[in-house]
Amino acid sequence: MENGFTISIDKTECIHFCLKRSRHDHPKLKLGVHHIPVVAEKKFLGIIWDSKLTFRSHIKDLIDRCRKALNLL
Repeated sequence: MENGFTISIDKTECIHFCLKRSRHDHPKLKLGVHHIPVVAEKKFLGIIWDSKLTFRSHIKDLIDRCRKALNLL
């Protein structure tokens, strides 16, 4: 690439943020000839993002980590 950055195909994932309840297709993205997979959840900068932006998975993870810390005490 011109700017010196390279994108790792193995680490690249897509999350489709959408609040629609009706059935709709996910975007079909490609990077060169490789398809980029669409995931329901992704951890980014310490926050678990989900496609509906409810943060339930993030809150559950926080509760689990806090319980483990309390059990050590």
